[in-house]
Amino acid sequence: MLCEVPGRLSASRAPGLGGGRRFLCKRRRWAFLAPRSFPTACADCFLIPGDFHNDGNLDAAAVSGNVLRVYSGNGRGDFTAFSESTFPLPSKESFLSAAAADFNGDGNLDLVLGVGGFFGVQYQGEALVLLGNGDGTFGPPSILYTGYQVEDLVTADFNRSGHTGIAIGTLYGIVVMCGNGAGGFHTTAAIQGISNSTSLVTADFNHDGIPDLATASDVYLGNGDGTFRHSYTLPQAGVLVQTGDFNGDGIPDQVTSDYFTGVVMRPGLGDGTFGPPVTVADGFAPNLALMAVADLNADGISDIAVTIDLAATATLYLGSRAGSFTAQTINNLPQLNGFPVSVGDFNNDGRVDLLFVAGNGLLMTLINNTR
Repeated sequence: MLCEVPGRLSASRAPGLGGGRRFLCKRRRWAFLAPRSFPTACADCFLIPGDFHNDGNLDAAAVSGNVLRVYSGNGRGDFTAFSESTFPLPSKESFLSAAAADFNGDGNLDLVLGVGGFFGVQYQGEALVLLGNGDGTFGPPSILYTGYQVEDLVTADFNRSGHTGIAIGTLYGIVVMCGNGAGGFHTTAAIQGISNSTSLVTADFNHDGIPDLATASDVYLGNGDGTFRHSYTLPQAGVLVQTGDFNGDGIPDQVTSDYFTGVVMRPGLGDGTFGPPVTVADGFAPNLALMAVADLNADGISDIAVTIDLAATATLYLGSRAGSFTAQTINNLPQLNGFPVSVGDFNNDGRVDLLFVAGNGLLMTLINNTR
């Protein structure tokens, strides 16, 4: 468990580690090791963790502009090599979002990439599917969707077919496409009239075994056939949304962030609605709090890793069964590049680590050394 007494994490000497630094909680043996780095040559890329080589180790796909790079994880928290692919996109378009899943049932992770750019009077874009070869490379892209700029992507079996589908968050609504298990898709829902559809998560918010959708403004419950019904409107819409079980009751909760209200958690009630908001962190205007969710201290309760564009710190908000949060800050990090940190077990020790790209273009891992 993380520090029971609130305190800040700071860089300090750690005995037994060759004099290397740890980012250490002073009152308990909980720490992140000093960042390990690997050159990426893409300071403005965002990351999608996944085992793209089918070797049991987490890799990292880095996306920037029209370039996809896959960095090979060695299962010890380091990255040893990378492959690079460039895709012909219209001159004003670039990759804006991505998600990984197995869309054709061959056991290899595939990618869906969201594209967007401004053309004349509006933002346009598409979603591309790349089927994985299981060796860190991908087949040629196929166009899944063409229309508005694609801001976010999530995957789930929305029609209970046993095949993974994709929900596409655009500037002007959500498009849901169910998979056929062979890498093909068909549209089952188009949800419009949403206050904010540019940030998207999926979870079972009403405990019926069917994936639901949530944005930073609205919640839609799945009907089990790829269609959805509206269940909840947030009293105040956010900009970004994440989901997790932040109070350990087994019901998915929702957390949003915006420039002025800050980070706000709403506990799920198990019927697709949510309880009174809990302020996790005050607003960071003019900056936006970027969020990643995972159980960072292995207590069975979701936590929130918050970073700010171009800052050199990360603040971990640790959930509790009381529904409150304890903040722990990791200082003295390299300046972050303006995208959320990614989470995963990059050294196969059962603990959740952090992965990010620094402003200087280095891919960096923070290995969780909780004892």
